[in-house]
Order: sequence, then structure tokens, then C-alpha cells
Amino acid sequence: MLLVVVVALEMAMFQGAWEIVLIPSITMVFVAFNLGLFYLLVRPRSVKTRIIGMIWGGIAAFFAMGGYFWLGNSPPEMLGPVGRLMEGASKSWGTSLPDQQGGLATILRLLSSQTTWFESALLDLLGIAVIWAGGWLQNGLHRRRARARASGGSGLPPLDDRAASPV
Repeated sequence: MLLVVVVALEMAMFQGAWEIVLIPSITMVFVAFNLGLFYLLVRPRSVKTRIIGMIWGGIAAFFAMGGYFWLGNSPPEMLGPVGRLMEGASKSWGTSLPDQQGGLATILRLLSSQTTWFESALLDLLGIAVIWAGGWLQNGLHRRRARARASGGSGLPPLDDRAASPV
């Protein structure tokens, strides 16, 4: 029943406004939100040790993308700094080619005309990589803590009394 309510709320929210999900920072919020809901409802063992790190990775990706657009002084539906660089470079490279009707010039014109989509896809892939990295780090920390508990330690590396003092 809870799953039906969640799906109905998401469908009602996106009715007529699904384009907002194409904004990279909004995409990361929904990926993190849906990861949390997936874990809450399904609870797979393979994600058990990674879910907190993955959600924190989604939140970090959201703030990183917000900072990216803020530092670039552009709203998310406009081009950010990398998008402006891609657009300018592809236009200048495309016009400098001797064969303007060739395959490379056509690809560069396509890149130049669809830069917003390419930049969004690049940022989404980077955000998903941050989410994956958060889960990977959380899993590593969980294993380290489990090994330390099994050996009776605290999970921190032992202090070396023979090390040189910084003072």
C-alpha cells in the first residue's frame, strides 16, 4: 500500500512538469529520494551497507551541481561554464574545418546546437558517479568497522609510539 501511495504522489507531481527532472541538480535529488524509498520498501541485502553513503552522495551531488551553476552565474536551464566552453569550442572548430559538409563538421554542429543536453547528461553521469562513490566509501567503512569489532579494536589504526613527535 505504501508503495502505491509513493508512486501516485510522484506521478501527480510530474504531471505536466516532467521537464524539471532534466535539470541535473533536480535529477540527483530524485535519484537520492528514490534510492531511499527503494531501500525503505524493498530492503535488499546487497544495498544494506551502502545506502547511507549513496544517499549522502546524492545530497553532495545536488549541492555540487547547485554550486556549479551558482559559480557560473547561470540558472540550471541555461548553460554552465563547461557548456559555454563546449559550445564555443565546437562552433569555432566546426567553422575552421575545410569540409563544412563532412561528418566531423556535422557532429560539431550537432554538439553546438544541443550543448544544454550534452552538459546535462555529463553532469548527471558525474552525479551518479558521486552517488556510487558514496556507497563504495560507506561499504568500505562498514567492513573496516566490522573487522575492528571482531578483533576488539576501535576501527582506527593503532598509534605508533616510536614515531617522531611533531613538537
